[in-house]
Amino acid sequence: MTVDTPLGKFYYGRRAFQQGCGLQFSGTQDAEDILDVAKRTVEIFQLETYYGPFTVGAGVYPWRRGSLLYWNYEDQNAARSAHVLGCVRYAAGNIDAGIGGFYWQFSEGPESRLSTKKRAETPPSTTSGTEGWIYVKYTNGRLFFNTEADWYYKTIRYQSSQDGSFFGYDAEPYEGGGSSFAPQYIESWRYMVEFGGVSGPMKLSILLSHMPGPDRRHGILIDKQPFIQEREKSAYGVFFPYCLLMAKYYRAGVDSYLDMSASDVAAVQVNYMAANNFDIVGSMMLARRASYGYGYGYVRPDPIKRGNVQFKHQGNFSTPCPSIPDRNLGWELNLGIVWKLLENWQLYLRGAYWQPGKWFNFACIDKSVSDWDDPTPQNNWGTNPDRTIAPIMGIELYLNSKF
Repeated sequence: MTVDTPLGKFYYGRRAFQQGCGLQFSGTQDAEDILDVAKRTVEIFQLETYYGPFTVGAGVYPWRRGSLLYWNYEDQNAARSAHVLGCVRYAAGNIDAGIGGFYWQFSEGPESRLSTKKRAETPPSTTSGTEGWIYVKYTNGRLFFNTEADWYYKTIRYQSSQDGSFFGYDAEPYEGGGSSFAPQYIESWRYMVEFGGVSGPMKLSILLSHMPGPDRRHGILIDKQPFIQEREKSAYGVFFPYCLLMAKYYRAGVDSYLDMSASDVAAVQVNYMAANNFDIVGSMMLARRASYGYGYGYVRPDPIKRGNVQFKHQGNFSTPCPSIPDRNLGWELNLGIVWKLLENWQLYLRGAYWQPGKWFNFACIDKSVSDWDDPTPQNNWGTNPDRTIAPIMGIELYLNSKF
């Protein structure tokens, strides 16, 4: 529902959410509509009002998912939370710029767990956070420049559980890290710049981005660390034009959602319009892990649930696991076409060739290593850093129609 009033426009209902260049909240892309269009819309109540070139927005997301701890995923009570939104946008001439953010909070307690035992060992907690974006876009029809910086801060404050434990573990000390009930704090700042130009039938685009990775002390993660992008905050719209395998299907090697979390990326793309309805696209992307926050054997088969892959930080204070010394994620080449057929049909075809970098030699378990499912210093935590990983190739083809 949309209502025009003297104050501005009121929106209510399920709406897509996109801001800036898409580094934190991406708009839907044609290729992703097939897989994920339902997850890109949210329930929202929002007011937008206008002052010359400025747009001011405020609103709430009243039924955003809060805790995932609840045993009943359909629980409509404390597992939900209200998100408060505020933003300002300036759009005039060649410039589009804006700033905005959310504040959110939710609580979860012993009632989130199914059994009496789990309720007794579950510490109540309150999670609060803020996240937002700052962006600037410029284009004069020939040259363009887009840049964005995003932040994410989250704090979890715990109370003592009924039996004094922390989810069933001894609460103090725990793995040498002090009190388990101490507040946990996570922060993340990420940046991107995209620029290029158009000349005749050709367009050149260059992308540089930084999405931070986790930090480690004594071979294990510390509480203050950047996080892996969540699904609804995924930057897949930023990286999808430049690569197919490394981001969309292999999720940057860290189980990020269709993007390049915990990575530094440099990419280039060339579009050539051979005809009004026929676009030839070529791209290349280089990527490096943004930190040394991952240990040997981070990507491993689940020894219990066969066919599943675990993304697990190995080691603790007594038996620390060394950080992966090489940050190279490899390079990927893409070549494809976008062919508009008739008025409402579009054919999309892309081939990709990815040479994984040395980071994966240390990160991925080699099942030929003896006792790979029992990682120890003696078997290199199940890895074989000297092995050769062959290139990976893939093709994506789909036909898109509009009615």
